[in-house]
Amino acid sequence: MFEALAAEKTLYEYAQSDAYPIERVLEVANLAVSRDASGLGKLIEACEDRHPIVRYWAATGCLILQGKAMSAKGKLRGLLKDEWLDIRVVAAEALGYLGEADLAVKTLEPIIKSDEQYAVLAALNSLDFMQQAGHVSLERIRELIKTVSFKGIPERMAKYFQAAK
Repeated sequence: MFEALAAEKTLYEYAQSDAYPIERVLEVANLAVSRDASGLGKLIEACEDRHPIVRYWAATGCLILQGKAMSAKGKLRGLLKDEWLDIRVVAAEALGYLGEADLAVKTLEPIIKSDEQYAVLAALNSLDFMQQAGHVSLERIRELIKTVSFKGIPERMAKYFQAAK
């Protein structure tokens, strides 16, 4: 995500520019990692922020809260269509913890089959966490990835799923 946002700038230049709302990002990121459910309303509002990194942290906060984020389901469903794959992945995983595992997997499937290596890896990691939590079966993950030709780091994750018991 950062590389696309930075465009022709370095990440450092982008992070130092006015285009990067550092104060807003920190506000939402700190709220997300606080695990304080009293901040859920602000996280839900941040799901509609114009900046993708803020939306990413808002979805991450909902994921961290898991079952306590039930009132965020509507906003998280909306993020499944976000233009940024990173945001879709986190929103899908959060929904997996809110009883929407089928929707989460359907959202992650095209991402896993995309050429975006980092998004693919994030989606595979999300499936791994959802499988460990009992929301998605290992068989379903294997079925999902069996026809995909992974490269690089995602290939290691695919081998991990194939070898897992």
